[in-house]
Amino acid sequence: MRNAKVIDGARVRRSGWSLGTTCPFSCRHCYTAASRQKSGELTVEHINAVIGTFVALGVESVVLGGNEPIYAGGADPRSSLLPFIITELLAEGIKPILITSGLSARFLEMYSPDLFPLLAAVVLSLDSPVEDDHNASRGAPLFQIAQRARDTCHEAGVPTLICVTPMKANFTVDTLSGFVNLAEDWGSLLRMNTYKSSGGLADPQAVTLDQYWDGYRFLVENCTTMLVDEPPLFPWFGREAGPNCGSSSIRVGFPTKDGD
Repeated sequence: MRNAKVIDGARVRRSGWSLGTTCPFSCRHCYTAASRQKSGELTVEHINAVIGTFVALGVESVVLGGNEPIYAGGADPRSSLLPFIITELLAEGIKPILITSGLSARFLEMYSPDLFPLLAAVVLSLDSPVEDDHNASRGAPLFQIAQRARDTCHEAGVPTLICVTPMKANFTVDTLSGFVNLAEDWGSLLRMNTYKSSGGLADPQAVTLDQYWDGYRFLVENCTTMLVDEPPLFPWFGREAGPNCGSSSIRVGFPTKDGD
């Protein structure tokens, strides 16, 4: 246990943490490809410092993602620092959540099977409910790997979520209907994380305004909404508070090449 003192008045409860600077895939919407070129590798010292900060802020759960988290510390999954990170988070009473294409779950199952059932949840990132379309978007045959990860989670009693990045290509009623059916088949929750670009609506991958409202209307009408943190949708649910991001939740990025 770390001796970090919880900061009075700290409101942060959740954090995202980008691990690893390696990814073997070519996702069309990847927002970390450019930053990987400027990033250094995670070290044990970084990990201890970050988890100490989590303890001080009172963080309760951490989503481990960013590229493929199994590559934390280097490109060889067999020497990954991910098991160490999960173990240290658990030691501090912090729930580890894994977000992955399915690959990190597969390697964790292979090399650290004792840790797999201790995950609070696994979030499986999908671009399409159709295998060929998803694989084309990712530049690799990943759909079956995601499905295998879901099966492993089911056997281990680990809850799963399907995470979709709504883009122009996949935020249609037909595709969303497919995702709803897939989530039901897999026994998974469905999460939307809208594609946001510095180019705004001019970005060719960004959803149009009509797509945005039509897509979310379909989801609200066909799903049970459990949590909303998409500010334009707040009026639909009578929410007056601001978004959680940056207030009760934070994100930790990659270390720099200088080790900062």
